[in-house]
This record gives sequence, structure tokens and C-alpha cells, in this order.
Amino acid sequence: MDHDSGIIVANDVTQDCTDHNQLQPQVEKTEENIGDLPKGVGMSFDNGYYSGRNLQYLGEKEIDGYIPNSKQAQKAKGKKIKDNPYSKDKFEYVSDQKDLKLLQISNLQDVPDRDCFICPEGEVLTRKGAYELDNKVQYAYYGADCRKCTHKQECVGKTGGTRVITSDEYETERRRMCGKMQTKEGKEEYKKRGESVEWVFGNIKQNIGLREFLTRGIDRVRRAFLLP
Repeated sequence: MDHDSGIIVANDVTQDCTDHNQLQPQVEKTEENIGDLPKGVGMSFDNGYYSGRNLQYLGEKEIDGYIPNSKQAQKAKGKKIKDNPYSKDKFEYVSDQKDLKLLQISNLQDVPDRDCFICPEGEVLTRKGAYELDNKVQYAYYGADCRKCTHKQECVGKTGGTRVITSDEYETERRRMCGKMQTKEGKEEYKKRGESVEWVFGNIKQNIGLREFLTRGIDRVRRAFLLP
């Protein structure tokens, strides 16, 4: 949906339970309909599209994307979020030496060159293992000795001994988008969805009354969806 004109530039019907995997197909369909996208073109998506692969794809396409994570999406809707000072997002992620300089870590000799987390108390969590979950590779990062920390119970819990954080190969992309969506510009761009997208859904469902299809087969349903 183009914000200024209100024209739907791409759409589709899918049999997937969610549309989380539709970001790339819809970008490609948009290019089929209107031609190559200019570099740096702005696009906003709802939280359902906030996945590492989608974020990486937007970067490769040089698209100026705006996608909130779960907490940011809830805050945008006015919901109150309980703030945990030791949740994963409070741990700084270090992808390379450049991140170390930006974070101004004093004990650089104790920090690996890349790919680690720094907890709110300044301790390092290093990657020590990998496993597969739902056909995706996950990495496990362990704290050095959380038992001596005065905030152990708040962070690890009563029974745990060491804090463990899991991540994947897209942590850098997630952190970059999270920071972007915390800016004034990011919040303003995301608000535009209410002007350009959300009202269209409401119009299709409420005014046109399109809440179900009376035909079968994905191709027939696609044609029926395009009729209104």
C-alpha cells in the first residue's frame, strides 16, 4: 500500500497459517507490478514480519525498513509492558571491535573480538554451543560465574547458576532494527501504517463484508479476492 496515493501495489492469498513468510514474496510482487524499487525506499511492516531472515533481506535489497519487535509493537498500541532490567534486550550484543568501542567497555582484555553479550553488570557471556531447533541453528551464550553476582536471583532465578542467552546468526540485524525503531523517526514512520494500511483492512472486512470465500482452490480464491 502506497502511503500517499492509497493504491495497493501488491497483494496475495496464502494458505499459510500466518503471513510471517510473505515479506520477500510481496516485495518481489511489488517490483513485478511497478518496476524496480529505488534504493532506500521506505517500507513498514507489522511485528509479524520481525524475523532475522526478513531483516537481512531488507538490508540486501537496500530497503529502508521499519519493523517493531514484540515489545515495541505492544507499546505502540498503548499497552503497558513490565520492564525487566535483566531481559535479553538489556544485554548488549558485541558483533565486532567496532561495537566494543561504541559500548566503551573498559576491560577489553576480557571481551572476545566478536560475537558475545555483555550483561547489565558488565560481565561477558561467550558462545559455547550450538543446537538445532525447528530446523534453525541456535547458539548458546553462557555467563562466566553468575553465582557471585548480587543480582543473580533477579537475572537467573533462585535455582539457576549461570545465565544463558540463545541467539542465531541474525542478532546484529535485530539489534540494528530495534535501535532504529526506538528513534523518533522510526516511531513516526510506523504510525503511518494506521493511515495507509490498517483502514484498508477495516474497509475490506467491515464495509465490503469480505470475511470468507465461497469458492475453493487457491487460484479461485485469489481471483475472488481481486474482484472487490
